[in-house]
Amino acid sequence: IATLYQTSNKVGVTPKSNALNQEVVVNLKEKERVILIRIKSYVTENFEGKTDIFANSDSTTLISLYGLLRDSYAVDIENNGNEELVVDVVSGKLGNTIIYRYQNDQLIPVPTHTGKQEGLSGTTSYHFPRFKDIDSDGVLEMLSYHTESPFDETGQLEVYKFNGLKFMKIYEYEETT
Repeated sequence: IATLYQTSNKVGVTPKSNALNQEVVVNLKEKERVILIRIKSYVTENFEGKTDIFANSDSTTLISLYGLLRDSYAVDIENNGNEELVVDVVSGKLGNTIIYRYQNDQLIPVPTHTGKQEGLSGTTSYHFPRFKDIDSDGVLEMLSYHTESPFDETGQLEVYKFNGLKFMKIYEYEETT
């Protein structure tokens, strides 16, 4: 369909980060204002992964997620100067990617309507979703590739369109890797 690319805007990763305990900082732009998002991911005493998200050096947790951080970055979906935060956490073998908007000093999840799982705030896959304006309307589409296992040679490429409030699945293709 298109050449996919993702830019990174991570400010830094703490030197003592490892696979079980990491901390990253992402600059999130809201028009003229920059919000520093700090994400701390760690293994709890019960050997479960947990990811906490903080804003602007505040010690109050805005969001707590089940799972360890796999990736995070900011993307301007509507090309309007306001960036959304993309957070991907992994629990077990699957990753869960959730997109957040920063409004009124809160992170608000952007719903994703997959047609399969109602009420989810993200997509679940072994693979990271990518964002690309494939229809040249100035709004990025989300492309998510799903397989039954990370080693499958065929899978489903799903294309999601943002309607201002949520991502709606508009196409699904079977593809071979």
